[in-house]
Amino acid sequence: MSTLTKSTTEQNDQVGWTRESIRSAVKKYIVTDYRWDALDKTPLGRLRKAAVLIPLFICNGRIHVWLTKRSDRVGTDKGDVSFPGGMKEPDEDEIATCLREAKEEIGLDASQVEVLGPIYPRINRTRIFMTPIVGIVDENFHPTPNEEVAVVFHLPLDRFIKQEGLILKSFPFKNTLVNILFFSDEINGEMITTWGLTALACVEVAVGILQKQTEYDFPHDSKLSPDDPFSVSRSYLESLTKRTIQSKI
Repeated sequence: MSTLTKSTTEQNDQVGWTRESIRSAVKKYIVTDYRWDALDKTPLGRLRKAAVLIPLFICNGRIHVWLTKRSDRVGTDKGDVSFPGGMKEPDEDEIATCLREAKEEIGLDASQVEVLGPIYPRINRTRIFMTPIVGIVDENFHPTPNEEVAVVFHLPLDRFIKQEGLILKSFPFKNTLVNILFFSDEINGEMITTWGLTALACVEVAVGILQKQTEYDFPHDSKLSPDDPFSVSRSYLESLTKRTIQSKI
């Protein structure tokens, strides 16, 4: 296992971010309609639940995000990039789940995180209801990954609105094509690719907080813009919620 923290990706051109300015930028995107305790008596309440932490921090006045590359010792998604997080345990809520997992996976103590709140949840391909929690991490945090994590690294948040290192791939899914973004970055000599729901969350958070349009055309029917950065996740969640209710899981 290794802890890598440097990227060849250029940092964004906006400097001077503070905790207060991040709080102000994030608060308008906090979503409480899908809290786990409110879903218990709905069809969505029957889905397995997980939570991840989107750990933002300030580096030289710019916003960065911590990410992990999963090791070969995990049961699923070996080698994939993800946020620290995992499955719900009994009597846990979203925040307790992501903080526990962040402590276990990268050694991030809850005292080093200012939790801002949840954004739009996602239902992944294995039908897990996953809630991202945005938080601000202390700048002096040094990750200590466990055996589930091969690499801990960080990228400037605006990396996810840039065209450089981006590949768009299409995959067949239920008689249609699904377009997925793949962001490749060299991290201390190793090429690491962020894709899927992790990449989408990074893009949405970047567009929302930085209030900048992506340099690339976003490959979805919904229009993602600084005015409505979570339109893709919202429409996807609403569609899956409707199907879940209709299927009477």
